[in-house]
Amino acid sequence: MSSLVYPRFVLFVGIMLSLAGLVLSYLYTVFFSISLLGGFIFGVGLTMLDSAKNSLAYQKYKKEREEREKRNG
Repeated sequence: MSSLVYPRFVLFVGIMLSLAGLVLSYLYTVFFSISLLGGFIFGVGLTMLDSAKNSLAYQKYKKEREEREKRNG
């Protein structure tokens, strides 16, 4: 499960950037771009998390299939 730590960190950074950008955009509209950047980083983090989970699920499936083949002969 350690391969899911990095994508979760990217998700956290994306959420914090977008929240900070939204709060600061009330003061200056220039900071809205920070919020957009945070949303983009959040999307990248979601994609990374999804691919990491798919990779883990495939590794588990492959391991179970190999064990089943060994048992069946």
